[in-house]
Amino acid sequence: MSMTKNMSTRRKRRTTEAATRRTDNELLAFAIRWEPFGGGDEFILPEFGLPPVSFYRRVLADLQSGAGPELSSRVHQRVKVLCERKIRQSWAAGVTGRRAGIVSGGADSTLDRG
Repeated sequence: MSMTKNMSTRRKRRTTEAATRRTDNELLAFAIRWEPFGGGDEFILPEFGLPPVSFYRRVLADLQSGAGPELSSRVHQRVKVLCERKIRQSWAAGVTGRRAGIVSGGADSTLDRG
């Protein structure tokens, strides 16, 4: 029974990791597509269920980690600048805490003010 439980746990973990990679790739694709137009903030929440600042933090974290598809240095830099600018703007506007999608101890809470 223990072996079956371990296999089930591993299968769930692989499925979750694959879904996360897919979602991260979708976030990045969206950011690339909307970068020339300033980001498409109004579409982020309905599309991904994330507040824009959380979206940009996740995309930036993926860019910095090297996760996801390989990008040209030009595209990488443009999306990075967009994310950093959007994060700075959210801090300047006072969007913090729960309104920004920050969960205590979560990935979003570890990023510094841009």
